[in-house]
Amino acid sequence: MVKDSIAILCRGNSLKFIDKIPDVDEDIIVNRFADELEQENVSNKLIGQNITQVLSLVPDEPTLMIQRGQYKKFKINKLVLPYVKETVPGSAQSIEGHDGKTIPSYVLGDTHKEFMYERGTRPDGNTRYAYSYPTSGIAGVVHGTIDYGKKNIFIIGLDFYQSEYAYGKAKGDLISRGEDPKMMRDFLTNFLSTQKDKNFTIVTSANYDCDFSNVNVIRVN
Repeated sequence: MVKDSIAILCRGNSLKFIDKIPDVDEDIIVNRFADELEQENVSNKLIGQNITQVLSLVPDEPTLMIQRGQYKKFKINKLVLPYVKETVPGSAQSIEGHDGKTIPSYVLGDTHKEFMYERGTRPDGNTRYAYSYPTSGIAGVVHGTIDYGKKNIFIIGLDFYQSEYAYGKAKGDLISRGEDPKMMRDFLTNFLSTQKDKNFTIVTSANYDCDFSNVNVIRVN
């Protein structure tokens, strides 16, 4: 167990190498995670852990997890919508958790605005929201870094759409909707440059480098 630690789990190919992530205090999973939680290596890592799910309001995002009983099997204690209050396009679905109670949901606090793109500044030209992150995965990384006060942060499955998902749905339609890999990489590097008091370990299948002394990038295939 690494003390003072949190892990952010995205869905890219590198998630297959989850055993490279040590035991941590708590975990964040990003968006629909039904197929991932069916995998023995992922399930074994997360069972019994305190988990937050960063969950966008794409229709049916949590449906499979509900149908498979994963909200009752795993300790998913809260849902975080990757929007600030001015931009949230709706409310989270009511989901019963492991304790039989509705899992509480939250939006991102105003402290996120200093890191988010303001409308008109996104490199991909998307102007839908007044404030936004490149993707839910990036939102999960920033949330896990600034809202928990942890010193040691582990990131896996964030592959910038340079490879297929580890399990389930492929990448192509996501890229076509505008999630630009270069925008994601540049945003992450810029964000990490503001967090020199924390230690980051990034396990990725992507062509990503970061030469900051507090960032360790582990390439996997």
